Amino acid sequence: DGLISRSAVAPGGRPKCPPRGGVVLESHAIVDRPMTSSVPFRDTFWNVPFSAQVALYIGGAVAVAIFAYGIWQRVQLWRAGGPENRFDRIPDRVTLVAKHALGQARVLSQAYPGIMHATMFWGFLALFMGTVLATIDYDITLPLFDYKLLQGNFYLVYETVLDLFGLFFVIGLGMAVYRRFIVRPHRLDPTARFANVLLLLFVINLTGFVMEACRLAVVKPEWARWSPVGWALGEAMLGIGMGEGALRATHLGVWLFHAAISLGFIAIIPYSYFSHLVTTPLNIFFSKLTPRGAIRPIENIEEAESLGISKLEEFSWKRRLDFDACLECGRCQAACPAYLAGSVLSPKRIIVKLKRHMHGELPGPIHGSLIEPNELWACTTCMACVQECPAFID
Repeated sequence: DGLISRSAVAPGGRPKCPPRGGVVLESHAIVDRPMTSSVPFRDTFWNVPFSAQVALYIGGAVAVAIFAYGIWQRVQLWRAGGPENRFDRIPDRVTLVAKHALGQARVLSQAYPGIMHATMFWGFLALFMGTVLATIDYDITLPLFDYKLLQGNFYLVYETVLDLFGLFFVIGLGMAVYRRFIVRPHRLDPTARFANVLLLLFVINLTGFVMEACRLAVVKPEWARWSPVGWALGEAMLGIGMGEGALRATHLGVWLFHAAISLGFIAIIPYSYFSHLVTTPLNIFFSKLTPRGAIRPIENIEEAESLGISKLEEFSWKRRLDFDACLECGRCQAACPAYLAGSVLSPKRIIVKLKRHMHGELPGPIHGSLIEPNELWACTTCMACVQECPAFID
C-alpha cells in the first residue's frame, strides 16, 4: 500500500506523477511517504523489481496451462463413461450450488466440522475473490480504462474484509488440524497426505500476512489499521527492532516464496486432493433431482447383456464424476447403519476404491476383487449415505 495525494490522481482514478517527496517504484506512481489530503489505494507491486513481475506473469501462464490440462484430462476420463442426462432443470441446479456449495448448508448440518469447513471455505473464497479484484484492478481497469478500482473507501473495506477472512481461514485450519490429528475420529484418516494439504494452505496465508505487515511497517499509511492483522504484525516487527532495510528484504524474499507456492498450488489442483474445489461444485450441480430411491430403468431388459455394473466402462459419466468429487470426510460412513452394526460395508471405502480404480491405482475386476460381495450385500439401501454426503454423491 502507498499514499498518494488527491491532486496526483487523474479524473479517471489513475495516479499521475508523484507529488514532491514521493518515490516512483513502478509505472503506476507509488508514493512512499505520508502526505496530507491523501486517498488510500492498492500498490500492487510495492518493493518488487520489474524482473520479478515479469517472472510472475510467466509463471502464472504456466500454472494456468498446467491447471487447464489437468482439468481437461479429468473431463476426458468422465466422458469415457456412458450417457446420462443431467442438464435438465437448470434453475434448480444453480439453486443447489448456491445453497450447498457457496452456502455450505449441508456441511453446516454438523456443528464442529461444519463450522470448521465453512470457515476455511469462505475464507479461501474471500481471498480468491480479493486476488481476482486485484488482478482486474491492475491488469484491466487501470491500463484499459484509466480507472483505479482499489482506492478510497472501497479499498479500505476490501483490506479489512480480506484481513478478517484470512484470519478466519487460519482459525479454520487450526480447527482442522485439531480434529484430524488430535481428536482423530474414526471416519477420518490422520495421514501425512492431509497434513501436507493443511500445511500448504497455512503457509500461503501466513506469507500473505507477512508481506502485508512488512509493507505497512515501511510505508506507515494513515489507514494501516484498516488491515488489522497486517498492521498488528507490522507493529510487532517494528517492536523487535526491524529497520526499513530488513523489512524490505523480508518482504521481497517472502513475496518470491509466496508467489512460487501460490502458483504451484494452482498448478497441482487437478492432480491432488484440492481437485474437490472443482469437482464438488460440479457434482452438486449435476446431482440427482428425481426421488432418491428411483432407479434408472433397464431398456429391453430381456435382451440386455448386463443388468447392472460389472466393469468400469459401464459407469455413466456422472458416476465417474461422483468418484472424483469424494472429499473422504467419512460422513457417509458415520451415518451408515450397516457400518455401525459392524458389517464390512463402508460407503466411503467403496467410493474411494472406485475412484482409485478409475485412475488406474487399484487393479482387478470390480466384483470379488475390488469390492467384496459381502460389502454389497450388507447395504440396506436406506440412502443415509446419500443424504449426508456434502458432495451429493449418489
